[in-house]
Amino acid sequence: LWCVYEVNEATETNVQVHAGLSMNYLVDHYLRREREKKSVDELCRVDTESAQCMSEADMKMIRDRVQRRPRGFEELDRCIWAFRREAVESMHSTAIEFFKWAREHHLNKGDEETVVCVLRDKVRTAGIYVGLHCLFAECRARGYKEELYLDRLLRHARSAVDTFEHFPHEDGKHPPKFDPSHASAKELARLLQAPRDSHDCLGSCLAD
Repeated sequence: LWCVYEVNEATETNVQVHAGLSMNYLVDHYLRREREKKSVDELCRVDTESAQCMSEADMKMIRDRVQRRPRGFEELDRCIWAFRREAVESMHSTAIEFFKWAREHHLNKGDEETVVCVLRDKVRTAGIYVGLHCLFAECRARGYKEELYLDRLLRHARSAVDTFEHFPHEDGKHPPKFDPSHASAKELARLLQAPRDSHDCLGSCLAD
């Protein structure tokens, strides 16, 4: 109940609020729209009156405040519905671009759910790589040289890179949002072909 209440309060006072959707939530949302033909309005519908708090005192305080408003929980439902809808539509449109790209380049060897889940895992892995890049850059900036730690970091980065081995990048087949000016197909190929037990190439890419 605290979450929906705070979103509503922020919205009313023109504070920008952004939803952080999990990849599992996005996959579930996409599959329900495609398979069950559910509309986004249906999928974003909420019942805030059934929301609870761990603290009974907090729950009573929030319920009292909501119910003092002219439309009470009906108004809160409408606010949260609009908030969820905006967040979901933005992520869904991006996901559609990825799934279309996957179908065009024959990445969906299985059914629709398989390719969706594969792409979900690729995006997660890309996020891990970006996090390791930030961590590696900070280690270098601070002069941190613990070899065992840095070796583990680079091995995690190598595992992340390896998952992109079968993603096509040649002849303009880049995934959506991919910026060749930051990482060309040749650079990716060089990284993938570098010896697994050598961290020189990977380290230079992480530090870039």
